[in-house]
Amino acid sequence: MGERERIREAAFELVLERGWREVTEESVAERAGLDPAVFERSYADVEECLLAVYNEAAAEMMARVADAVAAEESWLEQMRALGQAIFEFLLEDERRARFFVVEVVSGGDRVRLARERDLKEICAQIDRGRFELDDPDSVGPDTAQAVAGAVFLRVSRKVMAGDFQGQGAVEIVPELMHSLVLPYLGEEAAIAELHRPPPPPPPVPTRRG
Repeated sequence: MGERERIREAAFELVLERGWREVTEESVAERAGLDPAVFERSYADVEECLLAVYNEAAAEMMARVADAVAAEESWLEQMRALGQAIFEFLLEDERRARFFVVEVVSGGDRVRLARERDLKEICAQIDRGRFELDDPDSVGPDTAQAVAGAVFLRVSRKVMAGDFQGQGAVEIVPELMHSLVLPYLGEEAAIAELHRPPPPPPPVPTRRG
């Protein structure tokens, strides 16, 4: 493991232990077993370091989402695939899920902008549901933002409660799909999603390191 990777891993661990605002350059260097000067050569500050951690994880998740969506033809199937890709990504590592869903909210401006960038792309995928309607303009693009925000809040509550594992996590998928589908495909399609069995959880999550 190179020095920059050791620094990122140390920062990741400390954020989960202490919270974003309690992590310092000195504490990261100490956890990584490196001289503080090595941190200064590698990153301008803690936020830049943690932004690198976020971007690395986000790039992987968004690539999975893109592949999952591209494999489906209908908007409904694309939304199911999108949700499954995100859930599988988060469930693979509960620590990464907490960092990605909970801790980044406390990050600085650069992290906030990176998070908004990725949420914007997800909202763009959701917003394509407007073209399932006879009058696409009858539903505004802000609907996708509201739906995505509600889904994020539901997932973050699960993660904070320590209940985002295995079947306890995927059991909320039908409820989330109901909320997502309702504005675009109507009540009948939304209820059908509510009664679909949740997807199977991925294999037992692994831990980093």
